[in-house]
Amino acid sequence: MLLVENERFQYEVEVEMQTKSGNLAVTDEYLAALSGKGEPRGNPSIERVAGQIRIRRKSRPAHSREERVRQNHTLLSDPRWAGQEYRAIERCRRDLEHWRVYYLDPRVAMRAAKPPQDVTDIGVLGENIAPFLYRLNSMEPKAFDAIKRTVRSVIPSIEDLIVDLDERRGTLDIMVRQNGTTFSSRILSEGTLRVMALSAIVVNPWGGSLVGFEEPENGVHPRRLELIADLLGWMACNQGKQVIVTTHSALFCEAILRKAMKAPDEIAVVNLSRSGRQTEIHALDPTSPLFTNPEITQGLTSDREDGVFQGLLVRGMLDG
Repeated sequence: MLLVENERFQYEVEVEMQTKSGNLAVTDEYLAALSGKGEPRGNPSIERVAGQIRIRRKSRPAHSREERVRQNHTLLSDPRWAGQEYRAIERCRRDLEHWRVYYLDPRVAMRAAKPPQDVTDIGVLGENIAPFLYRLNSMEPKAFDAIKRTVRSVIPSIEDLIVDLDERRGTLDIMVRQNGTTFSSRILSEGTLRVMALSAIVVNPWGGSLVGFEEPENGVHPRRLELIADLLGWMACNQGKQVIVTTHSALFCEAILRKAMKAPDEIAVVNLSRSGRQTEIHALDPTSPLFTNPEITQGLTSDREDGVFQGLLVRGMLDG
């Protein structure tokens, strides 16, 4: 389901891989506006009919266009379907264009010299964090100040954050004053850069409706994971964004589980597993009777490596 400017849409796409070539092809696609009860409202804008994909116009739904299946792109992504006649398609396309998935690279990408640029995001690897902050400070100074406050709340020793333009080289550098000493982003710790990037993602006034974040625990001190969880949870609960996080950190999962107990309708911890050729998703219920069974609890809190996460999980829930 897509939520675009308070209007809900159901969008589905089916993709197959051609094993001999490795090519991907779209075999089915569906887009329909939903009513308040979650049911399709009117005719779908996109649907598969009789072996073809049908695209309907808003004013003349009977005069539809037909496209062949197994193309190498979705019809939702095709800029031909735009304007008032294809308003639903265009609105959903714009929303998906602003979805972002981050896998930060503080070792190289986030330290590289960059010139000022017209960017609205820090980049998938964080490679545009300097031009993003520089532009943000110029156009949205209150948002830039909010990033500084957020960084200081996670790392209290940081006193100030400045983006400096070297006019001779035409490149930007992020400067941080910490304990009275100014450091360049080229020598800052990976953890500090990650916290800075996450703060920029949370505050970004130009961000989209979905944020994916991979392994927020990397390079971050374990004692700061609770604050990282707070930031991501706040973004999901207060900004109306969908936040999807992947992690290997037991401590991070424990922190999120505590939040899920307080806001079960907005936050969930799920486990992904494989069943044959399919991926299954199972929600972990922090109030489940499963964790009150002494035998199961003893098994989950074993000293073996595969019991470390479960041990923290159970202790976090029982301490709730």
